[in-house]
Amino acid sequence: MAIIGGEKKDWNRFGFLVKVFSREESSNIVTSCTGSIISTQLILTSSYCLLNATTGGRLSEFVVTVQSLKRPKTLPAEVVEIGETWGILKIPEMAISTLCPPLPAPKRVAQLNVRPSLIQSSIVNFDVLKLKKKKCWMVGFTTTDNATEFIKQDQIHLINIQSINPVMDKPNYFWSPIIANETACWDDAGAALFCSTRNWGHTLVGIFQHLIATKKPIDPQKEDEKMDMTDSCSRAIEMRFSKTTNQQKFLKQSRSLILPHLLAHTKIVSGKFRTI
Repeated sequence: MAIIGGEKKDWNRFGFLVKVFSREESSNIVTSCTGSIISTQLILTSSYCLLNATTGGRLSEFVVTVQSLKRPKTLPAEVVEIGETWGILKIPEMAISTLCPPLPAPKRVAQLNVRPSLIQSSIVNFDVLKLKKKKCWMVGFTTTDNATEFIKQDQIHLINIQSINPVMDKPNYFWSPIIANETACWDDAGAALFCSTRNWGHTLVGIFQHLIATKKPIDPQKEDEKMDMTDSCSRAIEMRFSKTTNQQKFLKQSRSLILPHLLAHTKIVSGKFRTI
């Protein structure tokens, strides 16, 4: 199950959005999630998507489906790093011209709060409390009646996040109320939360993790098998996101992996950096 409600969008306009599939070797059980392209070779997703839900061990086989100019294509992937709430996968390198086509075409890579700089910190810090006043949103694949149909789903929807609020007992999380039954669902785990910032535009600030019901998180593995999965997502009252901003381990790892790619495709023009 994926996005319920929201506004229909064209996947080509949000080319950073990808599907992530993982499993144990030779297993018929596949975990399906969502992720974001953050460089020519790197995909950001939820750590949940890369780990065995029962044992907590790392899964062994991964593929990523990306949008291309002609049709979606599936690429092999391998784990680079797994954090507490996030995971980074590596795929075959994509051309920078594909990810950053000429204007007015939108970029096909998600904007992290990391910038190329040789004279100051490469990490752009945000006041998390001010995000509550920002315009925030997420995109994901349209919900399907059958979980196996997610593989072929190429329609996406955008939902506006009404407010970003801190989770009192979990400082690394945001929560957002579900309004008018517009919500993420199970296959959206790993989807990016974006907020509009004055200097950096639409910046990735969090990762969708799970839903919250009135008393406890809804766990699809413990739901009555007869219950429709869409109904279980519709019963949720809030969405939970893990933070990516001001998370030093994540940003340190992202910086070490992404900056070489940025600098390799950057030239200095009149004392300023310009991506080429």
